[in-house]
This record gives sequence, C-alpha cells and structure tokens, in this order.
Amino acid sequence: MKKILQIAFSFVLLLFLAYPTPANANISFADVNKSDEFYEEVHYIANRGIISGYSENGKQLYKPRNNVTRAQASKMLVIATNNESQNGSNVTLRDVVPGSEQDYYIRKAIALGYFKPNSDGSFKPNEFVKRSELGTALAIAFKLNESVTLSKPLYFNDIKRTDNYAAHINGLYYAGVSRGNQGSYKPNSLLTRSHFALFVARAMESKFKLSASNPQPTIIGSGKSKVNNLNVRTSPSTSSGTVVGQLNQGEQFDVIDVHSNWVEIKYYNRPAFISKAKEYVEFLDADSKPVGAPTHLVKVKTGSLTLNIRTLPSINGAIIGTLKDSEVVEVYGEKNGWLLIRHNDIPGYISASYTEIVNAPSPGDSTPTGKLLGKVTVSSLNVRSGTGTSHPVIDTLTRGQKVEVAALNGYWATIKFNGKTGYVHKSYLKLLNQSASPLKDRIIVIDAGHGGSDPGASGNGIVEKHLTLDVAKRVEAKLNRAGAKVLMTRSGDTFPSLEQRTEFAKTNFAEVFVSIHGNAFTPSAHGAEVFYDKSTNPNGDESRILAQYIQNNIVRMTGMYDRGVKDAKFYVIRYNNVASVLVELGFMTNKSDAEKLKNNPDIFAEAIYQGLVQYYSAE
Repeated sequence: MKKILQIAFSFVLLLFLAYPTPANANISFADVNKSDEFYEEVHYIANRGIISGYSENGKQLYKPRNNVTRAQASKMLVIATNNESQNGSNVTLRDVVPGSEQDYYIRKAIALGYFKPNSDGSFKPNEFVKRSELGTALAIAFKLNESVTLSKPLYFNDIKRTDNYAAHINGLYYAGVSRGNQGSYKPNSLLTRSHFALFVARAMESKFKLSASNPQPTIIGSGKSKVNNLNVRTSPSTSSGTVVGQLNQGEQFDVIDVHSNWVEIKYYNRPAFISKAKEYVEFLDADSKPVGAPTHLVKVKTGSLTLNIRTLPSINGAIIGTLKDSEVVEVYGEKNGWLLIRHNDIPGYISASYTEIVNAPSPGDSTPTGKLLGKVTVSSLNVRSGTGTSHPVIDTLTRGQKVEVAALNGYWATIKFNGKTGYVHKSYLKLLNQSASPLKDRIIVIDAGHGGSDPGASGNGIVEKHLTLDVAKRVEAKLNRAGAKVLMTRSGDTFPSLEQRTEFAKTNFAEVFVSIHGNAFTPSAHGAEVFYDKSTNPNGDESRILAQYIQNNIVRMTGMYDRGVKDAKFYVIRYNNVASVLVELGFMTNKSDAEKLKNNPDIFAEAIYQGLVQYYSAE
C-alpha cells in the first residue's frame, strides 16, 4: 500500500512540475500594462513556459520592445509546439557551444525545419531575427503555409510572389496571425518580443486570432493576344512554368501584375503568366482600345509629393504606381483631364493638373539648318491634320516615300507633300539633311553598357564597364564635332537600368540608339558583331541597315574577325522604336581581341562614327 502511495505521489509531483503552477498562471510584468495590445498574449505564452521575463531590482520585466535572437526564437518555438522530445540535428555549428542550452534547442529547431544554418556552418545564434525569418519559422511550426492563388492573393503590399517566404507570410494573414501595418508586413524589420507574443498566441489560440477577409486581386489593366496559341504558364518562365492553357488571337485578359518580361493574368481560378513581348500581346486603355503612339511628353509638377497612377481616368481607379516630381513621361491620350501613360507597359492615368507639357529639346524644336527630307521607314505611316493621334488621318505614306520636313516639334514632324501640309510621327522617318552635314541636328543616343554596380564581363585586364564608357565618350566627341545632338545614357560610373536607358532615349526624342559592349566567352572566341531587333522594334529593318554599316567599318578598320550582324532580342534594342543597335566590339577574353581593344579604342569609336555617317548619307 505504501509503495502504491509513493507511486501516486510521484505521479502527482510529475504533473505539478510539468505544467505551470497557479503562481505562474498569475505571473505579471511591471512593464506590461492591461492597456497594451499584447497584454493578454504575453501572459498567455508566459503562463505556458514559452517565454520568461527578466528579474531586475526586485521587479519582473518582459521588455516588450527588445528584439528576439535566433537562439531565443528557436527555443520558444520548440517549446510552443511541444517538441522538446524531438531529436536534434547533427549538423556542425561552428558558433554554437556544444552541450549548451542554445545548442540543445537550436538543433531541434533545425531538425524541425524552423531555421536553417548558414552555408558557412554558422547559425549566428545571437543575431536578431527578422520578421520574414520568424514568419517563415512560425508558418512551418504551426503548418500555416498558404500558396498565393487568385482565391488567396497576397495581402501584404511589400511581399512579392517571387520572395521565397511569400507562401509563409501569406499564411500568417489567412490564419489570422498578422495583418501588418496598413497592408505592409515589413519583412526586413527586426522582430520585437511584443510582436513575438502576439504572433505565437494567435497561432496557438483561436480567441486571439485576427479576422482575415479574402481580398480579391486588383485588376490593374487589360490586354488581348495578338497571336494564336499563346501559352499560358504556371510561373513566369519557359523552363519551369508548365503550360496550362493557350490564348488565341483577339482573346482578352485581365492583368494582375507585371513580372519583368511576363504578365500575370487572371486565368480561371489560378494565377497564370503570359509573355509580355509586344509581338504577342497589346494592352488596352480603360475603354478597351489599343494604345497608339505617344503624342507628347509631360513633366510631373508635385513639389515634395508624388503623383498617383491609376487604372481609370478617375480618382476611383486603383493606384498602380506613382511618379515623383520632375519625372518626364510619354502621353498617349487624354480623357476628362486625365492623361493616358504607360507604367511597366500597362496603360494608366495621371491627373493633367499636376503636369506641364515638355517641349522638344533644342535644336529639335525648330526647323533644322538646310533642307530636310524624311524617308518613310515603315510599311504604312498615317499623315494627320494635327500633332497627335486624336487628329484625323488625311493621307497615308508608304515605305521609302520621301517628303519635305518643314519643322520638328517633339515626336511630330510637319511635312509637305503633294501640295499639302500634314503631321507624322518622326520615329518612322529617316531624317536626311540635303544641304548640311548628314549628322547635323540628328538626335543620337550613345549607351555605354553596364556601369556602377554592374562591371559587366572582364578579361585580359579589361573591365567591360570601363571599356564601353571610354569608347562611348570618343564616339560622343566625334558626333558633336559633326553637329549632331548627342545624348549619353551615362557619362560616369553609374548604372541606369535597361528600362531607364530606353526611356531616356524616348524622353529625348532620339532618332538613333547605339549601345556599346565588350564580349566574353572562351579564350578561342573572337571577333566583332552587331545586333539589331526585328521582333518588336518597328524600325527593325533600319536597325539592320545601321548594324551592317557599323560592322563593316569595325572589321575594315580594326581587322577584327567578322561575326556578322544578327537579329536578337536584347532589351535596349528590343524596346526602342527607332533604329537601334547593340555593338559587341570584340572578346575581352581573347588575347588578340583584347590587345586591339586596349591599344586602339579610338579606332573602334571611329568605326562606329563612320557607320553613322554612312547610314545618314545613304538615301
């Protein structure tokens, strides 16, 4: 009997030790007030032994504003999920003391998948944990992952679908764990002890959970397929995205988001992606009409504020982006005081009240010196009664037809033909001086590839970004002496994005675009080549002609091996609408090519210059 009582007493004692005592259940912290948002949650997890406070000067403190370390988060999540019996990982951790309490819990957290050691074998146990890290660990610990779908779209505006923690953080919202701050999760901010208590308590106990509505994905635009059998994929990639359907020519779609060269669309009940290439799709304005050619430029005038870009020509339109003061954008139309522009290629609207019209830069806003002809470079060019696509078409010109150009104003050329005066978009004219230097007043953009944080390729002591800028500046000087208006996408060691380079050309009414690069591959690869694009650039044929002139001169003047001219979809030539080429001077990784590039940069510049002279001399 005595033995039975001893066993019973031991069992009761075990239960007493295993669970919080009544004293623990009434634990209180001097720095946590009943009015605090996290009051109940802090005591909830403290009473369960998940988190403890600090004893200082006779007071029990919680220190809610302190940050949480990776080691602390590991321990608390292991305890919160009742996984203290879990076997620990045997991975080598070079910065965790073997046999320590940190070691005990960190190894369990790693085995459970809550955290991962770093590639160098460290864990950084005392490093503060970011909200993205804790969100990931919490979602794994409590099985809260929620894939991003049309029915469960991303709620947080600072989390991208492509973030590796997107599904984890998305799960926190739909599980009622976090709503963030005004739609922002702040993934890179450090986690505080107060927010740790809120998150864990909500994950564990339904009474603490937040309500989570099911937000519908915002439709930011619409478009239609220009081809039959346009593949619809599960992800923005031809290699990893599985084809789940196809769109036929004329079939319309709603746009949810833009991912570089891909468009996320609404496709049945799943997110799906199609190519954004201009040969495959065209985007529609708020009236479901195709967006035509730009009519003029405007500059944003908002002072210290930003200007919202909306989906509709109304304040009721969803905001899809913003513009800063002094930014210059192309305008494609106007409706009820709202200007139609493009944002990431998607049509959007800005209030005209906060803009001013930008006139063409000198000398492009006046009649050039000497007689000027324009040669049509596209199969069909509309002649209008005024400067803008809103004016009626009064005639049509065909490829190769020449007209007298009386004046230039921004994108528009005033022409005289068959006894009439009309207006055409100058991007589709090759402007030919008849009594002055072929290059006089021509607006030519020279783009030195790479730069700044992007050094480009290198080889045999040459760094591409330095080579391209050196040659570009030499071309600039030669063109200036010939009377051209030369514009550089960069004049120093900076890195404009590819989109900024093409937008720079359009903003400045460029007539030709030349991008300069150096090549790299195996040591045996050698020679020069020039690229052009015919897939989306409407002046693809002109680009090919210019490419051939430049290539011929490089080969003739430098003795480089002739790799020819090639049609390729490089961004800066693909998304320009004037004659555009990308010049690969030679292979820096080839000893012979590298010697020529290092010793004769001016000859390469002269070859590019002569190619431009010949292009504008040919009628």
